[in-house]
Amino acid sequence: GGRGQKALAKYGVWESVENVCTSVVGRKDWAPDATAEEGVERIFTDRPYTTQVLPRDKLVGVLHEYICENLSDKVKLNY
Repeated sequence: GGRGQKALAKYGVWESVENVCTSVVGRKDWAPDATAEEGVERIFTDRPYTTQVLPRDKLVGVLHEYICENLSDKVKLNY
């Protein structure tokens, strides 16, 4: 578990990403044909780490800033 957190830490950007995350202890899943009320809530109490969530655009923003400030001579961004 924690693959994303470990990968971001390896590249020195996890602390910046964590600052815009929210901690969660579970999730809600729905079958493809389920209604909003039919979701199944799952709470995780046995994980060795806390799941962190954030909107994708915030992750992109943090990574963009990190690359521009630290890797602009090695990485060219096109989007």
